[in-house]
Amino acid sequence: MLRHGIVFAQLLKGSIRDLAPIVIVIAVFQFVILQQPLPDLAKMLIGLLFVVFGLTLFVRGLEMGLFPVGEALALIAYPEGKPILDVDIRVRPGLRHNDRRTRAYSG
Repeated sequence: MLRHGIVFAQLLKGSIRDLAPIVIVIAVFQFVILQQPLPDLAKMLIGLLFVVFGLTLFVRGLEMGLFPVGEALALIAYPEGKPILDVDIRVRPGLRHNDRRTRAYSG
């Protein structure tokens, strides 16, 4: 139980760190550009707390529910780090266009 609390606290800290730039940009815009006070500070702070906790729970849900599935699929697709099917998916920019132009100019 204590381990889950520590993990949640770390995720909560990460959520606050991730949301801080957004909050700072909005605050600067509100106070510097618009030069307006916040209409209902208490309501906004409660909403911000909901966003932080919601994001934290969302990330924890991903870690518990979806990431293990992705890891299992990766182990199936890449046993011992070697892909079962090695597909070259590199894109050569403009290959089709160059091919048409080359045929048009070659005579």
